[in-house]
Amino acid sequence: MIYITRQKFLAALSIATKATPAHSTMKILHNVALRHCDKELHIASTNFRSTVDLTITEIRDTAIALESTQVSTAFTNIAVPARFTLDIVKAIPNEVLELNSNGEQLVIVYGATRARATIKGTDIAEFPVPKKQEPKIKFSMPTEKLLTALKHIIITTAGNDGTEVLQGISITVQHNQLNLLSCDRYRLSRHTCDIEYEQEEEQTAVISGDSLRVLLDVLKYTEVATITVTLSDNDIKFVCGDNVVALQLVDGKYPDIDHIVPAHSAIHITGPSTELISAIQINELFNPDEICVELVDAENQHEWIISASSQVGDCTSRVPATADSNMAKVYLNPAYMRSVLEGSTAQGEIGFNAPTDPIRIDLYPGLVRAVMPMRIHNK
Repeated sequence: MIYITRQKFLAALSIATKATPAHSTMKILHNVALRHCDKELHIASTNFRSTVDLTITEIRDTAIALESTQVSTAFTNIAVPARFTLDIVKAIPNEVLELNSNGEQLVIVYGATRARATIKGTDIAEFPVPKKQEPKIKFSMPTEKLLTALKHIIITTAGNDGTEVLQGISITVQHNQLNLLSCDRYRLSRHTCDIEYEQEEEQTAVISGDSLRVLLDVLKYTEVATITVTLSDNDIKFVCGDNVVALQLVDGKYPDIDHIVPAHSAIHITGPSTELISAIQINELFNPDEICVELVDAENQHEWIISASSQVGDCTSRVPATADSNMAKVYLNPAYMRSVLEGSTAQGEIGFNAPTDPIRIDLYPGLVRAVMPMRIHNK
C-alpha cells in the first residue's frame, strides 16, 4: 500500500487523462498505468502521439500508516480506466489517500471510516511502452520561459479547419536560439528565446496542436525550474525533473512564412494597448465581421479612430497614440486583431507598410505577431 495526497493524485490524473484517446479500438489506451518505484508513484498515459509520465512522491508519515488496520502489502503495478478513476478521485474529499493494488484491482481507501472504492484494472504488461529514440540535439532552458512562449504562440494556431501542420507549431533550434512559429493564414506569431545550444546546424520540427496543449498542462503542473528538451527524428521529449512528456512529430514541413512579417515598417505607432483592445471589443459588438481602423493627426496629437456600423447601429472610439505619420484606413477582422494584441504590455508598437502587407505588432522583446488586413482605402 502507498499513501499520497488526493490533490496531487487528482492533478496528475487530470493531465494524464488528456493524453488518452477519446475513441480507440485499443482499449488499453483508455487506461493510465500506475507504477510504484522507489517511494514514488508514476502515472503514465499515451495515445501514441502524446506520452505522459508524471511522478508523485509517496507520503512517508508514520502516524498515517499506524491508522491503517491492514497489514502493509506491496503495491502491484496496474493499469486502470483513466476517466473513470479521475471521476472517482474528484468525488473523494480532499485528504490523504491509501492506494492498494494486487495487479487486478485498485483499492482507494479514504476518510476516518476507511471508505473504499475498488476499480477493476488490467495487467500492466499490456500497456504500450514507447520505443526509445536516439536524440539529435539536447538543450535546457527555464521552464517558465518556455511556458510563457508556448502560451503566446498557441493563440495563432489554426483550428480544426486548417491542415494538420498549421494546427501545430514550428520549432527551430540553431546557435543559442529557439524559434517558435505559428500561423492560421490570417494571423502569425513568432517567439524567439535564448537557449544554451552551440551547434550551427539548424534543426526544425512540427508539434501538433493537441500535443502542445498536453505539454502546456504538464508545464503548469511541474514545479521544476529548468526543463531539458531532446529532439530525435520522430519525437521531441520534455523532461521536467521526474515528469516526462514525449510528443510525436507531425509529418511534413511547416510553410516558409517567417518572411511574411515585415522586417521594418514605414509607420510606427505606440499607444496603450489595453485601451485599444477595449475599443476594438466595443466596436466588435456592432459588427463582428469588420471594423475600420484609422490613424489621424488631431491638433498635433495622433489618435486611433476605430469605427463599426451595421443594421443595429454604429460606433466610433478614439484612443491616444504616438506615431511618425498618418495611416490609411484599414478594415480588419476585430477578433483577429484583438487576439494578436492579447498578452501585450501597457505599451505596444504597431507597424504598417504597403496596403497589402501584414500589420506587424511588437508586444515585447522576443514576441512578434502579424495580422492580415481585410481591405484598405487610401486616405
